[in-house]
Amino acid sequence: MRVLALLLLLMFWLGGKTIANPPDSLAGKRLAVYLSSKHFSMTETFNMEVAQFLTVDEDRSWMGRMKEEFMIRMGWLFTEQLQALSGADTVIFLNADLPRGRAFIDTYDASTGRLRRSAPEALQDLDHILVLSPFSLGSRIHRSVYIRSNRMISERIPVEVIDMTLTWLSPMAPSQARETRVCYDRLKTPRPPSPFDLHAEHSGMGKVLSQAFSQWWDQEQGQQESTCEE
Repeated sequence: MRVLALLLLLMFWLGGKTIANPPDSLAGKRLAVYLSSKHFSMTETFNMEVAQFLTVDEDRSWMGRMKEEFMIRMGWLFTEQLQALSGADTVIFLNADLPRGRAFIDTYDASTGRLRRSAPEALQDLDHILVLSPFSLGSRIHRSVYIRSNRMISERIPVEVIDMTLTWLSPMAPSQARETRVCYDRLKTPRPPSPFDLHAEHSGMGKVLSQAFSQWWDQEQGQQESTCEE
């Protein structure tokens, strides 16, 4: 135990990112999830897929703000399923909780991804805050070649690529943080069983998001290595 404590202290002084309680000890805790709109981006290439994702079980096509709607819908689904997977007592979606959300924004420094100071009273009943920032839904071109009617045909297919970082913050310990970066490619990334299900069976984009967040969960649990290139 003394050796472990010394190692954690050394990581802190060397600039490492740590948190008081690792993700495998979230049972019974009170958590909050926040998605930063300032560092949330998506390519127009997949607008149709995103629109279809938004209309699964609910027609939201009249809203007209695709990026914001996409972020909120994704955040709600992720928050709901995180509670079941983590065994947490409570998981709050800060973007949809105005009083708590404002309190967090007043304390959170989006440029550094850290808290400026200890959390205000509105957040002091939380054990951890999980921040998704940045989130980028981009694309790369995959060249596919196939034969049709004795002719070789080449197609350039856009492939979904997600680059996101999720950071655990401690409301009462601003200096503590633990972040995990996820780099997901729909064709290249291994596909283990997905504990997250964001409408995976009814939406192509939902399937992509389910796999990306499941990759994050596996990395948190030490079951999968990061696929990000340095």
